[in-house]
Amino acid sequence: MVIFRKGVTRVFYSFVLSFWILLAPTSGIVGLYFSLITRNATAQGGGPTPEIKAIIQSLSPEERANFFLLSRQERRAFINKRLPQRHKPGGAGGVYGNERQKGFRLFSTNDGGQTWTMNFSPVESMSTRGGVDPEAFLGSDGKVWIYYFGSNNTKGDPARNQPDDTWRILLAKSNDQGATFVEKGISYQERRGLTDPFVLQLRNGSYRMYISRGASVFSAFSNDGIKFTVENGTRVQEGKGGVPGALLLEDGSTIIFVCGRAGIYSSISKDGLEFDDFQLVLEAPDGKMICDPSPEKIGKGSYVMAYKEKPRDVKGPRQDYVKIATSKDGLEWQKREGVVGSGSVPSLLVLSERHWKIYVSGPPPHAGRRRH
Repeated sequence: MVIFRKGVTRVFYSFVLSFWILLAPTSGIVGLYFSLITRNATAQGGGPTPEIKAIIQSLSPEERANFFLLSRQERRAFINKRLPQRHKPGGAGGVYGNERQKGFRLFSTNDGGQTWTMNFSPVESMSTRGGVDPEAFLGSDGKVWIYYFGSNNTKGDPARNQPDDTWRILLAKSNDQGATFVEKGISYQERRGLTDPFVLQLRNGSYRMYISRGASVFSAFSNDGIKFTVENGTRVQEGKGGVPGALLLEDGSTIIFVCGRAGIYSSISKDGLEFDDFQLVLEAPDGKMICDPSPEKIGKGSYVMAYKEKPRDVKGPRQDYVKIATSKDGLEWQKREGVVGSGSVPSLLVLSERHWKIYVSGPPPHAGRRRH
């Protein structure tokens, strides 16, 4: 009879737990998970990693219900299977001795952003000591290209200081739909600080690269998307916002998005060169900041944007998270609930209506600290 009671209790507990998971907010579910699985680690001072949080938050209510009915060992296996694994030398990411493989953290979805998988996208033959501020793009050859700010400064702010006083935007190309890249060379360089390139293909097939310089934006032009030449003037005046993203709208005008103190702002230009009259389109939550807009068109009447959210009082990228917003016209935007994962300066690449990739600045997800 005791065995029967235990069985009934287990079934009743599973039923109540499943029902609660279907209704509970994501934060409560993540908290329950850690009380069930990572209690010992938390008690010893080690908390849940952002990668594990992102996995739990990406599950649908039904998947969460099934997840919590697994045994503790099965839950651990479920999480471990979805965490990016350390790779051996020659693989796709890791730290070997004092040398960290160069590249970008990668999130992928095949269901329009409902669930995400995480990996690492290495860049072979990178000519600088590191690469940040990725900008993924579907090139004219049908391959995935990625532009990035190549930095030789490993201490301090790379936007302000480079050892040779040269700031470079590099280009790498992929032969496997954006899983791995090989650097091809310099797309743009100058002897003044710059960051955060964003490339827009124009209707005539040429390319414009919007580039951040502090809280302002300038641009460069290219006929082939490979070599860019600076354009005269400033696209966004100093103090109005930096870290740009942009879209071509249905009527042929260009909308640019920049970061400001209250959130992400936008302005529309007929020629893509003169922007003014900025409007707040995504407001930062209380105590947080949002930045790094990366908008893309999915199809007619459908747009999506990746952006970064972080606590306002935290310096550095250690608590940066990637989030998603959607729009029907590219003008008004709505935030989606939940997070994609941890990382900074997201670059969204739309390969099809439901197949997206997001590249972010950051080391391989499970890379340990370097030993000195």
